[in-house]
Amino acid sequence: MMELEAITTSIEICWKTGELIVKKCQNYRHAHEEVDERINQVEAIWDKTRQQTDFLRRIDDVLDAEYRRIVDSSIGLLGEKLSKAVTSLYGVLGNEHGKRVGFHGFGIKVRKGKYAFLKETLDEIIKDLEDCHRRFDPTWYLVMRMATPVIDQQLQEMTRIKPTRVNGFADATHSSEVTRATMNRESPLFIARGVRAAIHAPGPPKAIMREYLKMDRTTIPYSTASLATRWSSSKGTNLSFIIDSVYRYPGSSMEDLENDVRNLAKRLTSSDPYTFGLLRCKCPMRAPSGLSANSFELVLHIPEGMGNPKCLRQMLLQHGEQPLPSLTRRLRIAQQLANSISYVHNFNFVHKGVCPESVLLLEDIQGTPRKGQKTLYAFLVGFGNFRAANGDTVLIGDAAWERNIYRHPERQGEFLQDSYRMQHDVYSLGVCLLEIGLWESFVEYDPHTTEPRKPQDSKSYQEFRAWADARRKSDGSKPEMAVSQKTSSQVSHSQRTAVLLREYLLELAEARLPHKMGELYKDVVVACLSSGESEKETSEDELDREAAEDKDGISVGVHYIEEVLDKLARITL
Repeated sequence: MMELEAITTSIEICWKTGELIVKKCQNYRHAHEEVDERINQVEAIWDKTRQQTDFLRRIDDVLDAEYRRIVDSSIGLLGEKLSKAVTSLYGVLGNEHGKRVGFHGFGIKVRKGKYAFLKETLDEIIKDLEDCHRRFDPTWYLVMRMATPVIDQQLQEMTRIKPTRVNGFADATHSSEVTRATMNRESPLFIARGVRAAIHAPGPPKAIMREYLKMDRTTIPYSTASLATRWSSSKGTNLSFIIDSVYRYPGSSMEDLENDVRNLAKRLTSSDPYTFGLLRCKCPMRAPSGLSANSFELVLHIPEGMGNPKCLRQMLLQHGEQPLPSLTRRLRIAQQLANSISYVHNFNFVHKGVCPESVLLLEDIQGTPRKGQKTLYAFLVGFGNFRAANGDTVLIGDAAWERNIYRHPERQGEFLQDSYRMQHDVYSLGVCLLEIGLWESFVEYDPHTTEPRKPQDSKSYQEFRAWADARRKSDGSKPEMAVSQKTSSQVSHSQRTAVLLREYLLELAEARLPHKMGELYKDVVVACLSSGESEKETSEDELDREAAEDKDGISVGVHYIEEVLDKLARITL
């Protein structure tokens, strides 16, 4: 069990080291424009991290052992990165006489011949801080799920306090200190207040349902979303948006769906796209009456400087036609997708449609290309089937291969017996991560109709069927034994196929992923594909008791962070 004093000590060590780095960097602020820009980046990243750790110190009394343990792990990693940064700076900075000095004795001049190395060192520091901050964010925002007034009180107090400054710099020794970025929209405290209000605010949802807005629309190939443009007379230019449709299934309540759409829109209004991997919502609106299947639409902002939306499915289908994306790019897409799912669950929703068609890749059109390629950012869309995590599920499915391959075995087939849970999203993520790692599409499309091929014409389906037939003949396996104990003793053909499909994907991951993406990536995929299996050995009473003890979903969130996000973040290239 992680002791409170240990967490506080870790935070204080990180603060002292981080402040030292920023203060020493400030000495060179005007040395050169490029160095000045890098120093601003270091300050901004550290500013956000300090706000988050200061907040945790204020609410330590309400944190449980599970959460404290994962916080200590994240802060410990940050401390290691900061120590490395100090060592790097020590190597390129000296005192005023050009001599190396101790930890607290950096001079104010760059050592002769080391100016170029200072820029490189700052680039390394920026990358390490960005990686640590990105890894820490899901842990920090997870605490917003806790239904305790202490969190609201501290958020309100911290966003009112002006920073204490010593010699023009924020004083980290004052526990009540909050930096100058606190009231900025990009501040984690500002974002957290919006998320907190959207999740826990009493009363009806505040997101206003707009009537249908006419916009020019363009199909994004293979995507569940579309690109829309609308003329803005106030700005004198066309504004671009992403339109995501939300569907109502037969038997579902229109009133409940509208309530969920308003709630989702409110949460997405408060989201930071780069942190959450979810596009910020402008407004929800009613779909045109002529489209009976479309009940509502979400109008989503495209982040400033981003454009050229492309669906992940399209990129996977171009395998063999386009150069294979770098390992770095594939890993980043996987990390961003896994990250976005964690925030959907933090918002207390289940997505129910995680697949490459629901992953949108936007290009940083203003950034400088690296090795001839623009930076891509992955965002999760495709909320067509989403619902509140504790909402009712319509137990109606289908036998479509292109959808069932992403569904948990308990959710495959036409007649379902289990309600949708967060673990089912995690399973879908595992299938997507397997595709990203292999960079192969498990679903093929007819180039003439742009519709998914029928199973008998699909290479991936035929490979699975051949494997399944050989498996049955070789070992006489009885996959029905792996089906949930909640099902009847008479296991249907579709259920047996679903269990075999999971085993096939697991074997594929074990056999092919290690040499393509490494053992750690393979372990993440296997963990996702095994999601929910441990529950089959647990009685209904035990599951109800565990759910009651973890009513805020903190333990489930911690498990996901440790088994998926942290492992993906630890992969080094």
